[in-house]
Amino acid sequence: MLAFVTTILYSVLKTAHSGCAMVCKLLCVVSISLFSLQLMHVLTEQLYEVVSFGQEQMISVKLITQLFGIGFLCDLCATLAREEGLASIASQLELFGKLSIFAIAWPVVNVLLNTMQSMF
Repeated sequence: MLAFVTTILYSVLKTAHSGCAMVCKLLCVVSISLFSLQLMHVLTEQLYEVVSFGQEQMISVKLITQLFGIGFLCDLCATLAREEGLASIASQLELFGKLSIFAIAWPVVNVLLNTMQSMF
């Protein structure tokens, strides 16, 4: 609903008051981002409750939470940069996000590969 109202308000204010339209758009993006982060916090708390019986599972939950956070932030920043006409910066942000996720997830992949190798 917030995005719908902001879209209408932005299209009305865009021609007459471009500064106010940009502030309106920025406030909408920030509020949706904060709401999404709050939702991620609730989901993380629920995951902590589910796997509260072992330390190994908690490490996995923290890792997954970090990966989601990196992906979310990089996507948000890349989208904002692309909307402002900075496509080259947006593509670099996406590449940085993918490489960061790969670097953080590599130890898990390495353990998985070692486990599979020991099975054969």
